[in-house]
Amino acid sequence: MKPLIDASSIYEAARIGRIPVLDGLYTVEIARYEIGNTLWKHTSLHGDFSPEESAEMMLLFMDAFTVMRFLQLKGHEKGVLELASELRIPYYDASYIYFAVKHELPLITEDAQMAKKGGEAGLNCLSMKDL
Repeated sequence: MKPLIDASSIYEAARIGRIPVLDGLYTVEIARYEIGNTLWKHTSLHGDFSPEESAEMMLLFMDAFTVMRFLQLKGHEKGVLELASELRIPYYDASYIYFAVKHELPLITEDAQMAKKGGEAGLNCLSMKDL
């Protein structure tokens, strides 16, 4: 089975020009929001991108999203909350770990803390450089 990838690694795939590797990978619906928030931060707060550049990048992500497999949080909210409390991590991070554990998938993340917590939950955690 293909791995589950979080927003940090989706963003990294775009940054290093490896969007094709996302084809068929799993992610959680929240990744759409996290990518949008990341683009907003880089544009509005840090000035790294112009609004036009950010809009172009969002189109790139929207194309990538069409070939990815999105797992829906609906019906799993309680389990994610319990895991977040158990691991003492934010709910949105717990959602990736929850689904990776539930579906027995490796987790792709650039977030060292999430990788550490995923390892504690018994996951094989990798980064984009491992793909």
